[in-house]
Amino acid sequence: MEFADDVNLWTRLDRKEDGSYDTSQAQLALDTISNWSERYGINVSISPTIADTKTYGFMLQSQRGKPTPPVDLVYRGIPLTFKDEAKMLGVTFDYKLNFDTHVKNVTNSAKRKLACINKIVGRDWGGSTGDTRAACLSQVWPILTYACNMSGLRSSTMAHLQN
Repeated sequence: MEFADDVNLWTRLDRKEDGSYDTSQAQLALDTISNWSERYGINVSISPTIADTKTYGFMLQSQRGKPTPPVDLVYRGIPLTFKDEAKMLGVTFDYKLNFDTHVKNVTNSAKRKLACINKIVGRDWGGSTGDTRAACLSQVWPILTYACNMSGLRSSTMAHLQN
């Protein structure tokens, strides 16, 4: 899949008899992307350190409690680093498909906006209820609804805000 400047490669890694993963199809896909991007002059940035790269591997855990064996994939000769969390289209999730980090990030962002609105519309300024509502609808509501189409996720975020 490709979204604007993001490319996501989803592939299933089957286990071999020795317990390791068969990465041949995933490596072929990475090599194909590399060849295509070189041919058309479109760079896909990669860095060998996890702090410096936006290109990384991410594995969903297929079996509960079973540790994931190491996976060796390379992109243009640089080993792909793996993260425990991934962010796609603004939604952060972990290897178990939990959205706790996403809910925490959304909640903190909304709280920061609410604090700013409170300072501006506070008691001294005398802003009306309509002004406060308009500020919340234009500044906070988009944060709470962006990438939060799931009602459970929205409910979790609202519950965090009330605490």
